[in-house]
Amino acid sequence: MLHVAYSPLMAGRFTDVPELGAVAEKHGVSAAEVCVAWLADRENVVPIPKSLDASHQRANRDALDLELDDEDRERIDGIDRTERVIDPDDAPWNQP
Repeated sequence: MLHVAYSPLMAGRFTDVPELGAVAEKHGVSAAEVCVAWLADRENVVPIPKSLDASHQRANRDALDLELDDEDRERIDGIDRTERVIDPDDAPWNQP
């Protein structure tokens, strides 16, 4: 089964997460690219970032070439933060 990570960049609300910034700086990319790369690196997850900006679209595509190492993955996996930005009433997780 595949899971879709729709709009995983939370309209930029992740930029204050220091762990993402550290990994981004290490690789010379943006925190957004790190997020897309981390999701794409996970088994059975398909990230679908959305953007109307052409440069962001290119960065999202380029993120698929970013190779995270074990240290990067551990750092990102250790982030203790849960936030749902897109949360429609009829979503499966909101059903009884």
